[in-house]
Amino acid sequence: MMMKTPSGDGDTTNHALPVNSREIGLDLQNIAEPGSLLDPLPSELLSLVIEYGYFNEERTPNTVFRTTMMLTCHRLQDIALETPSVWSIIQLKDLNDIQKLPRLVAHLERSKEFPLSIYLHTFNWDSETIDEVMHHLVPHSRRWRRLSFCLADEHILSHIRTSPLPILESLDISHYKDIGKRLWNPIFDVHPQHLMHLCLHNIKANVSFQGLKFLELQGHQTSSEFEKVVKLLMDAPLLERLILHVPRQGVDHSADPHHFSAKKPPFKVFMPQLRYLELYTSERMLESSVTVMLAFSLPKLHRLTLREAFDSIPRESRIIISYTNDPRPPCSPAPFYLPTEETLCNDLYKRLFIREHPSQRGFTLDAALGALPTETAEGIEVLEVDYTPCSHLDEYYIRKFLPAILLSSLTSISFKAVSSRRWKYIAEYFTSHSNDYPELTSLEVVGTTELFPMDPSHPNYADLSKGFPHLRRLALDSASSNTFVRQLFASTLLPEPDSLPRLEALPELEVLSTRNDANVSKPLLSRMIVSREKAGKPLTRLFLDRYFLVNIELWDYLKGLVDLSEI
Repeated sequence: MMMKTPSGDGDTTNHALPVNSREIGLDLQNIAEPGSLLDPLPSELLSLVIEYGYFNEERTPNTVFRTTMMLTCHRLQDIALETPSVWSIIQLKDLNDIQKLPRLVAHLERSKEFPLSIYLHTFNWDSETIDEVMHHLVPHSRRWRRLSFCLADEHILSHIRTSPLPILESLDISHYKDIGKRLWNPIFDVHPQHLMHLCLHNIKANVSFQGLKFLELQGHQTSSEFEKVVKLLMDAPLLERLILHVPRQGVDHSADPHHFSAKKPPFKVFMPQLRYLELYTSERMLESSVTVMLAFSLPKLHRLTLREAFDSIPRESRIIISYTNDPRPPCSPAPFYLPTEETLCNDLYKRLFIREHPSQRGFTLDAALGALPTETAEGIEVLEVDYTPCSHLDEYYIRKFLPAILLSSLTSISFKAVSSRRWKYIAEYFTSHSNDYPELTSLEVVGTTELFPMDPSHPNYADLSKGFPHLRRLALDSASSNTFVRQLFASTLLPEPDSLPRLEALPELEVLSTRNDANVSKPLLSRMIVSREKAGKPLTRLFLDRYFLVNIELWDYLKGLVDLSEI
């Protein structure tokens, strides 16, 4: 082969250059293959990479990642096989998994001495299958750190009772019956020395709760059984989170002084470290649930939740009452920021959420306030009330808004699914107590069920400025926006045409937000903004949604008047 090489004069001349490897002394057969980028990395580091990819934040296994690593190259396969942690989670959920018992044996061998997390769904297993699986697992019981069983009978519990459990930290047992079968509850009477997390569904507990930090007991219990459990909590000083299911019969309200009273529990359970208390009940059992809540003394309470209970397998349940004592963000002294998908009040602390129910006719708020210590209730800063379940009630059944306790620390309040009559009652209460709520500066109205009257002579008309004279932030979502906007106008009281309007309606208002209301009047909103500007008390921020973006000229005009943002 001949190649042309340039000469010194720029001319090209044909020169015979040797390209044969032998002629240039190159031995191609002895050239080393290019090495992998993984070669310089130590095996310990690659093991950590595999471990990191296998576990997510909730410590649930990513078996696809583990398999992918093993198929990448021989070295990664060898490292994965020698990384015990990625074989330490055992999951058997159905009969197809049971047919892979040889894999179970291999997983146990590869996990070596690493602590095990075992999850078994034995609902459709017979006794022979359970015995076969436990035959492989029980010899490793000294390595059990987490156990989670879903079962239909108590046969598997016999294997737990007879197994040494020196490092078991978490135990979750759920028993669910077939529909139509007689109700019965297995009894759990094992208490490993280092157990910190115990969750029992439809399992009767006959153990000490000492040393536990998390306890969840859900299922069907009699009143006496429930009271026995509550008394056992006196010996659980380390408990930080507690979830209980209030018995469906309710709490015994007999005259026996040793039983719970509807107004006062017979004893107090002091729990110095408890931060989360969650009760499952129903709206029709608020009295019993409040009695249970009053039985606890919780100096470090962070969150108290009352949820709707279901008899079947747990599913997403609605919140009836929720009290949250969240720390305020240190860098955010102002309690209200928009735009956001959340309500006005979510970044405040000492928040109380209430979901009213027709059977209570407005007494859920009183029940919640009665369940909290007086000093806690009086310190509530945020109140959110959802009337959605009551939206179909006739006006005759709507109860006046009369909180049992004066919430003098209230700064933000939110109402959802209010009718004009209910809104009138709310405004009347705050009008008569306007001097008692000097810090109430934020109001949110969500999802009104009808148009609110604009005529002051209407029997359901409510004056916003009288009820909330210190309002600084007003958020309207799917609400009767025109009624509220109309009340934000500055009024001209002097006959001279050049006189400036006097601002009597909410002079401290700074922020207005309206969304999900296609009927809001654009001219009305514009005139209101101009009137407040002329009165010397303009809005500082305005948040509008997509209904205003259609008219670009109006959007640009409003941007010239106020700091405008899309929400």
